[in-house]
Amino acid sequence: MRLTAPADGIVLRRCPCSFCRRTGALAYSDPDGRAHLTARVDDLTIYQFGEGACDFLLCRICGVFVAAVSGDAETQRCVLNVAGLDPDLAQDCASVPLEAAGEDRSGRKQRHASRWTPITFSDPRIPHRLKTLTPPHQAAGSV
Repeated sequence: MRLTAPADGIVLRRCPCSFCRRTGALAYSDPDGRAHLTARVDDLTIYQFGEGACDFLLCRICGVFVAAVSGDAETQRCVLNVAGLDPDLAQDCASVPLEAAGEDRSGRKQRHASRWTPITFSDPRIPHRLKTLTPPHQAAGSV
């Protein structure tokens, strides 16, 4: 993982969901940034729970939560779990609680579209395995 901002300028978010609390996840996203996941689809476990607004990508080898992905078939966006990918960097960054209480699935998808980081994948099969992507013919808020 490589971030272009200095650690003292990065603020990580603590999601209050049970999955993120159990894994100690600290999320980072930058809607103006770019992420590229270099992994084979066979190296990942794709996990979904709750309202199904995003897919959680876990390393099949070590089990670490890598990223959460949301979007549509043409544009995927993600939050990166900095605590899982670079624990030393996570220790150097400030963190704040995620404020998303009362959001329904549509509200979550809209937040993902406006605040998460665009992501591409080295393995073109990965987007086809994601369960939460909106088909390209549907409007983002109509899911």
